Amino acid sequence: WRYGLTGEQPEPRPYPTSGDVRVIYILADPVDFGESEGEYVDIRNFDASPIAMGGWRLEDAAGNRYTFPADFVLGLDATVRVHICNGTNDAANLYWGRCSAVWNNNGDTARLFDAAGNLIHEYSY
Repeated sequence: WRYGLTGEQPEPRPYPTSGDVRVIYILADPVDFGESEGEYVDIRNFDASPIAMGGWRLEDAAGNRYTFPADFVLGLDATVRVHICNGTNDAANLYWGRCSAVWNNNGDTARLFDAAGNLIHEYSY
């Protein structure tokens, strides 16, 4: 309402491009857990604001790499599931398009890097 009185328009601030984002779960062996859709990784935003994750990377210990879409924003207190196969991306689900195993059943390490290449979080199981 204030801007209407002055004729000014607010300038939207861009979301931060780095923050407290963590891998919180990896389903590495879907058969053992009755999951028919394949492996996936859950990533959660613990930061105080949404995080623009365009260009971020998720990698396993062998160097298999998923790059987040340019326009992807992980909302405040939100979780996104990165599936290894195909599907339609939305705010809660992203798809790698790989359709073959990434995560070792007997243990692996996921590394999450921001678009500048900084290690943001590491999760091992």
